[in-house]
Amino acid sequence: MKLNELAFFTDNVKQMSDFYRRLLGTEPAAHSDQMAIFFTNETKIFIHSAYLRDPDGHQIEITQKED
Repeated sequence: MKLNELAFFTDNVKQMSDFYRRLLGTEPAAHSDQMAIFFTNETKIFIHSAYLRDPDGHQIEITQKED
């Protein structure tokens, strides 16, 4: 199995981004106040506070395959 992406949902994107910046020793490939994206080898680490919940309370993430 090849791990393509790890997604972390957080209310504190800056704190999580600072942690992964120090851990990985690199700046995020993209970032804003709401999200940060890091790449390590072939795995994307996606940090963000945006998510959906269905009526039963299940957390949902919707992604689109990148071309």
